[in-house]
Amino acid sequence: KNAFLLKIHKSTGLNYRGSYEKEFLDYCVSNGIKAQQGPIIKYQFENEELTYYPDFYYKPLNLIIEIKSVETISEVHHKQVITYLKLSEVKLGLLVNFNCEDIQKSIYRKVNKL
Repeated sequence: KNAFLLKIHKSTGLNYRGSYEKEFLDYCVSNGIKAQQGPIIKYQFENEELTYYPDFYYKPLNLIIEIKSVETISEVHHKQVITYLKLSEVKLGLLVNFNCEDIQKSIYRKVNKL
């Protein structure tokens, strides 16, 4: 189910200096996967309009994918994806950290309990 993430991780390696987001989008395009760069999410809070930019959205599964390349995934990264899900009313999200030895242990599934 996460085979495409494994392929991207394997082809780029751990210390990849390029953009994992670009690799992800290129892989999707070349394999007919209809992922698009994330929708802009606008949210009105009091008198201020806030704008959020998730990395990718996969419409057939109504799925937001947030890509990171950090030493350690922190609580704020998890909350970021949950916020995207709540504000966009999308039910499912993936948080993926490519800066790891084993990508399987760095894919986190998030569910919006609407």
